[in-house]
Parts: sequence; structure tokens; C-alpha cells
Amino acid sequence: MAKLKQVRTCFVCGNKDKKENLLKWVSTPKGILPDLRCVVDGRGLYTCENKECIKKLYSKKKFPEKFCDEVKFVFSLNEVLVLIKKEIEKSIFHYISLSWK
Repeated sequence: MAKLKQVRTCFVCGNKDKKENLLKWVSTPKGILPDLRCVVDGRGLYTCENKECIKKLYSKKKFPEKFCDEVKFVFSLNEVLVLIKKEIEKSIFHYISLSWK
């Protein structure tokens, strides 16, 4: 039997995609933060990994009540974009190093 792929919907634009292709955002007591590796426990929502959706997420004034009470991001928009860029670079270097083995 084939394993079903988990499909999620982008909170900003509504596009549906596999969970692995979207960026997870988690609500913590400190505020909303990106979960780049999907390891943080807590209520989450997903966005596309492009700059437009991330920027629109930061401009939203209201989130689902179950997600968070107050719209407060742990990192600034620029910090998140830098984190994502570093994570992508790290993944690329990892896969390149695997190909050398």
C-alpha cells in the first residue's frame, strides 16, 4: 500500500502542497517563529517558502484564535529571510557532500 503524502494549505495564498514543500510557523509563548525543520511542538500553520508569502504573513493583523492570542513574531522579517537562506545553503552543502562519498 502506498504511503499518503501529507498535504497542507498555505495560510497566505491558499496553495496546497506537500508538507515538505511548505514552511511551518509555530506559536510559542515567546511568539510566532519559523520551524525550518518541523521539530518544534505546538500549534502550527504553513506558508509557501517564497518571499511574497512570508512578507504577506508578516503584514497580517489577525491569525486563527487556536494558533495565537497575540500577533508577535520572535524574529524580524529580514532575520527570517536570512535564516531561510542559511538553511537552504546548509542543505545544498549537505547533499553535495553526500554525492562525494
